[in-house]
Amino acid sequence: MRCVAVFILLLGGSTLVGCAGGTASRSTSGGVEVSPADRVRAGELLREAGQLDAALQQFNRALLDNPRSVDAVLGIGSVEHARLQYERARDTYRRAVGMDATRFEPRYYLGLMQQVLGETGEAINEYRIALQLNPDDPNTHRDLATAYLQVGRPDLALSHAERAVELEPGSQAAWCNLAATYSLLGRYEDALRGYRTATEIDELDAPVLLGLGDTHLKLENFPRAVNTLAELVRRFPGSVAHERLGYALFRTYAFERSQWHYRRALAYNPEEVTALNGLGATLVTEYMRQDNRRRKAKLDEALDAWRRSLRLSPDQPRIADLVSRYGRLE
Repeated sequence: MRCVAVFILLLGGSTLVGCAGGTASRSTSGGVEVSPADRVRAGELLREAGQLDAALQQFNRALLDNPRSVDAVLGIGSVEHARLQYERARDTYRRAVGMDATRFEPRYYLGLMQQVLGETGEAINEYRIALQLNPDDPNTHRDLATAYLQVGRPDLALSHAERAVELEPGSQAAWCNLAATYSLLGRYEDALRGYRTATEIDELDAPVLLGLGDTHLKLENFPRAVNTLAELVRRFPGSVAHERLGYALFRTYAFERSQWHYRRALAYNPEEVTALNGLGATLVTEYMRQDNRRRKAKLDEALDAWRRSLRLSPDQPRIADLVSRYGRLE
């Protein structure tokens, strides 16, 4: 109960609410002395309420009163994180690590900010240390698995992705992460089961729909892939969603619909190389199947798409070979 009274005081309330059993002390000026720990707690409540300026003020005041307060530094980092000030948050969490290298929270949040900033190798190191301090934290296992996936090591990600699910079986993010790991290891049936479990936990979000649709593609369940990716496009339209649906439709021989979605993908992102390659493939396929005056126009557009793709990403020998072979027909 005492924390309620302190919180009211910190927010500028003119009346102090008494708490049964409380032991609030008074300063010489007649006010209540507020400890750094109380200010940290007030800052946390303010942050959770979205009052970031007020929260930061409390964390800074707590640190002023107790320069050794790791919790105050963590609080400052959490506000910077909430404001998407990732570099500042990283440096603040690094400061907290310097103050207490044996504490779990600074290590985890430093790793998280490093991962967000693309410093994946450093993040992996911090996550591994964090797990030495708290071996059963599901978020650290999940995020370490993601970091390993980002550096192309699904083999190292697997044990952490599986452990995250064991520790928090109700986490959609953990199941989605495990399914992605299975997919990259070529275990597509396991990946499909993982994504299906994720769909049962919470409302479908973009990563779940994309992963589920992509797994159906790898298993060559093309009609199911079309249905899943159509739902992705309906709810979360974007270049990747349209490109994946375009490919699924291409595999069901729905070439005109496939072209439409590839073009929508390029409307979102004109430099989407996969969409350019896919568009070229659908156009050449129709070029080979047709015998009318539109035939040449399809070849020209296909070659244009592939050449744009090569300008954006020159290291594509298969596409370069296609341009060379079909370019002779211009």
